[in-house]
Amino acid sequence: MSVVIPTVGRSTLVRAIASALNQSAAPAEVIVCVDGDPAVDLWPFDDHASVRVVHAGVGVGGNAARQAGIVAARSGIVALLDDDDVWHAEKLRAQLDLAATARGDRHWFATCMLRPVTPTGGELGIVPRIKFEAGEDLPSYLFRKKTLRAPQGFIQSSTLMFPRSLAIDVPFDASLPFHQDIGWLMDVYSRFPEIEVLQVDRPLVDLHLSPDSMISRITPDGSIRWARDRLSRYGRRLVADFILTQTLEVATRRPNATREQLRVTGAAFRYGAPGVAVTARALSIVCRSLLWRLRGERGEGT
Repeated sequence: MSVVIPTVGRSTLVRAIASALNQSAAPAEVIVCVDGDPAVDLWPFDDHASVRVVHAGVGVGGNAARQAGIVAARSGIVALLDDDDVWHAEKLRAQLDLAATARGDRHWFATCMLRPVTPTGGELGIVPRIKFEAGEDLPSYLFRKKTLRAPQGFIQSSTLMFPRSLAIDVPFDASLPFHQDIGWLMDVYSRFPEIEVLQVDRPLVDLHLSPDSMISRITPDGSIRWARDRLSRYGRRLVADFILTQTLEVATRRPNATREQLRVTGAAFRYGAPGVAVTARALSIVCRSLLWRLRGERGEGT
């Protein structure tokens, strides 16, 4: 087992390495793939026999760093870990046990639930709240909004384990500045629609949310372009559901959030065919945003 950790040298890197080395099923190697200054601080793991550094380049992006680590990996199975996330000690063991049940040795990937953790240490529940069912359509699991209350699926890079050969056949797209993990999953599904999804139905990863996390760098326009490029082949409904959930969430975090939300909602109707459930959800979000804005303006005027 090779663990691949892409990094720009954040202070949380050592914590991530420690969680990889402290697994009940110890990995053969931990590959730290540096995007930036190769003299990254690994103390106290500078001389650890299982830890080695690969310099991916400067400013190449997370996917280029991931792929450099995968190419350099010496094991037939790879697990990804972002440099600000933490694995629970049984993560690799649970996924390896599940991988042993895979139908083949090339076209599968394993994932698990996770716990989002805020910068102050608060936990936001378990994600995703629904399990992937055998034979289910992967794009629909991730992006389709079936009813107003029904949650959608979620798969994040720090939960992923897969055969190294899968990412050699379908490399991580270095051109993507965001939506990188789901971008790779859609590329894999497009190439191998029979891909077997193996999901451990308990949280084994702490997903640490921070101001410099990937979501803070996503723009609504970029997210819409991604949906049109990657999801149009699966139908206009899926494009609209993605825009009115994930892209709308991006818009909510932007300055002038209400205006951005309205723009994103319009794009969903322009480029997709929203269902009733996702439209109702989006309109409720926009209405709440408008009310907060009006209350704020009234408060400033008093």
